Amino acid sequence: MKQLLLSQLTRKVGMACAAALLSGLGTQAVAQTATPVYQFWSLRVNNQDSSAVRSSNVSATTPTLKRLVVSNNQSINDNGTTRNPVPTYSSKYGMAFAPAADGSGWNSSLNGPGGTVNRRFYVQFNVTPTTGSTVRVDSLIANTMFLLTSSNTFLAVAYSKSGFVSDSTTITGGKSPSGNTVGGGFPATATLPADGPAPIALSQVNTTTGNIATYRLALNNAAGVTVTAPQTLSIRLYYSCSANAANASRYALLKDVLVKSTQRLVTGTKVPKATAGLAVYPNPVQDKLTVNHEATRTAARINVYAATGQKVASFVTRPNTTETPISTAELAKGIYLVEYASDNARVTSRLVKE
Repeated sequence: MKQLLLSQLTRKVGMACAAALLSGLGTQAVAQTATPVYQFWSLRVNNQDSSAVRSSNVSATTPTLKRLVVSNNQSINDNGTTRNPVPTYSSKYGMAFAPAADGSGWNSSLNGPGGTVNRRFYVQFNVTPTTGSTVRVDSLIANTMFLLTSSNTFLAVAYSKSGFVSDSTTITGGKSPSGNTVGGGFPATATLPADGPAPIALSQVNTTTGNIATYRLALNNAAGVTVTAPQTLSIRLYYSCSANAANASRYALLKDVLVKSTQRLVTGTKVPKATAGLAVYPNPVQDKLTVNHEATRTAARINVYAATGQKVASFVTRPNTTETPISTAELAKGIYLVEYASDNARVTSRLVKE
């Protein structure tokens, strides 16, 4: 059956595309200079990063939480009112977490961070190049909000290549969901000096639409941070909330965390010209997919193929853009092949529609 399907796919979209769809290797990049690299944590089902998006030059990693824990998925209290449980991981909210598993403990009187971001409370993501590799990480993209509160809900972001032992740099530039410029630093307090611009004020989640606030944050003013194995780049997201009711559940929410970078070849071996795998997220997807690709002066196309090899959707990209959102709401559940095709490139990725 698999050989028959491979044969059908080959006639439709070519041997490379068919093999990628069946093997799941369509997103593994071939090392070369100036190759896009991605690592993606959807946080919708668990805390694993996506092997379908991860570059072959980056190791698999999972986020860690410090003085924060994930939701216990139990019924929650909203100032004495019992509400439905907040899942530990979900497509609607992503990962839900707080100083205590029941969503309490945020206020400083309860030993939480209170309404000011504190370096003791954070979620950390690691980017670790594989042996012999170097990557240049330039941005962090993530959806994050708070559930049931907007009381001094703030986010600060910093990164380090020493595990925050000898260096720590605050993210100083990025875009909010509205397109406004945001910082991501730490405010001045009696015990904590100001570090960079003001932290990001996070909004309260709309329980109908879920966690949809996307922030695009630049590292080193978008110049990027070079990381060479065995170094690890650690990125910490620090959260605050001043909700002070002991019987109230308030959760920070985080999902679709994407690290974007430029991979650089560090070996003297000459590598033949090749195209990298296509980065698509979230994967698995439900209604909306984002495709990252090279920028071209003329429009290119994004094609979606079913497992039978039939083209089921096609989209035109805009010139000079590196990201194209496409709708997947009409696709049936299953496995698909996403292809980006321009005048000088043809790259693919395996996609799961849930």
